[in-house]
Amino acid sequence: MANSPLGLIKNNIEEYAELLSFIIKADIEIVDEGLNIIAKHSIIDVQDKRSCSSIIHTYAMKEDTLAIIDNPRKNPLCQSCAERNRCLKKMELSYPVSYDGKIIGAIGIVCYNLTQKEAIIRDLELFTAFIKKIDLLILKDLNHYNNFKTYRIKAELLNSALSLSNKAYVTYSKDGNIIDFNQKASGYIGGDISNIEILSYENNTVRKIKLNAHELDVIGTIAHASYDEENWELVLFSETEDYIKNMEFIPETVEPCFIGSSEAAKKLISKITALSKTNSIVFIEGEKGSGKEHAARLIQWKSERQKGNFIKIDCKKCGSESIEGDIFGREHNGNYFPGAIEKAHKGILYIENLEYMPFYILKKLISYMNSKKLSIESKQDFRLMISSELKSKELKEAIEDLGLKNYMPVYVPSLNERIEDIKELFTYFLEKQGHISINDQDMGSIVDIFMTYSWPGNIKELEFVTQMILLGIEKNSNIDYSYIRALISGPERSKAAYNIFQGEDIPAIDELESVLIKKALDKHGLTTEGKKKAAKELGIGIATLYRKIKEFEL
Repeated sequence: MANSPLGLIKNNIEEYAELLSFIIKADIEIVDEGLNIIAKHSIIDVQDKRSCSSIIHTYAMKEDTLAIIDNPRKNPLCQSCAERNRCLKKMELSYPVSYDGKIIGAIGIVCYNLTQKEAIIRDLELFTAFIKKIDLLILKDLNHYNNFKTYRIKAELLNSALSLSNKAYVTYSKDGNIIDFNQKASGYIGGDISNIEILSYENNTVRKIKLNAHELDVIGTIAHASYDEENWELVLFSETEDYIKNMEFIPETVEPCFIGSSEAAKKLISKITALSKTNSIVFIEGEKGSGKEHAARLIQWKSERQKGNFIKIDCKKCGSESIEGDIFGREHNGNYFPGAIEKAHKGILYIENLEYMPFYILKKLISYMNSKKLSIESKQDFRLMISSELKSKELKEAIEDLGLKNYMPVYVPSLNERIEDIKELFTYFLEKQGHISINDQDMGSIVDIFMTYSWPGNIKELEFVTQMILLGIEKNSNIDYSYIRALISGPERSKAAYNIFQGEDIPAIDELESVLIKKALDKHGLTTEGKKKAAKELGIGIATLYRKIKEFEL
């Protein structure tokens, strides 16, 4: 009962039962869909009240209509009741309560004397209106409860994600009150945080903050949230020195796989293979989530630079103040920190979302690349790959006007342009998650649903949907096609994901972390190389992984 929708707001229901009883001057009984009594209020003391209301409630909920028994003992509904010959009721009504398209209970009215009965018959329309008003209040309370629960789930999942991150975070209200911070954030100033001030914010990037009395040069982002007129912000950041130290990427140790046998996929892999045999600058175009970085990594793997670093700079995330130093290096506190160009020596420098790069930095980069080609003594040996989400003639003309002419273009097709690959990709993502037990019939039905969708988020969206489907299977032990349809229907997605948790306790954050880390270690092994792969898949630093292994005794 406690987990039924009405049971979740039992205190409110009891108040409504008392209020309705006072207005109608009759006994009120509110039950859930399992006929459990959530609230009951009597206005007249009648001895030997025999409860046989389950019959009328069952009928009202089944037919989804107001049910009335104005002749107890003689009404056809009463014929199956063993107590009908001793029943003291003069009249009974039941009104179904529905929520989110499902019947979740019923509101019942019972009369034990003719005065009550005559009053209800005389003012039936008015009393029905009162019942419907109570029904609306119940729905409002349920919406409020579920909204609050959704925010709680999101907050706990966010905290779980943040705890797995190697970045610092501080959450604070609009009036400056500190809500929460992690150990990484407090470690920068050596104590608790009582105040935060954003000193520099440009191009959606936090560049300088003040924690208590300490000013820090950082690279970070700000997230905003509001609920019930409360406005909170969260800043997620790394100190500049830490960010620069963490810029280097571990080279791939296993060939990145390319999934797909469509004509578009074959054309792309043929282009990738051809480009791997040259050292030309590569310009990769494609929609968000289509696999541009994956294409760049494949080119590297198939080339002589396979064992070199793969250094990535995302112009969309870097502010104009930082991107120049990120690429060319910078002085900080009297120390020199090498930029991406130096870190990419013998490897790949991959610059993502080129359309967000400030013009003067783009000009400097192209000038450097042209001078590098002419300089026999150049110490920096790297291959440049750039990418954009836009198929922009203007962007190409701009870089060509600046002197970058001898580049090789690559177009990564959207998932919509290679729809024949959906089944292969879905199967791959299932195997990647360690789940391969979907039978052919279910597989065919799921793929048929997928084929009706446009996939604006491309391959990344398909991978996310696959993870959510597996989560649904784990929770419900079966495949729910309506849930899968909801997952790919835009606004319904978050609702479908939330419904997985309905009626269940949310696992503790530590439990979630421990399960995720153990799953990654089981998959990749406990060797040093295995732990590096596990950390990469989890999206955390290797030092954080070692700390968590010790903390959870894994």
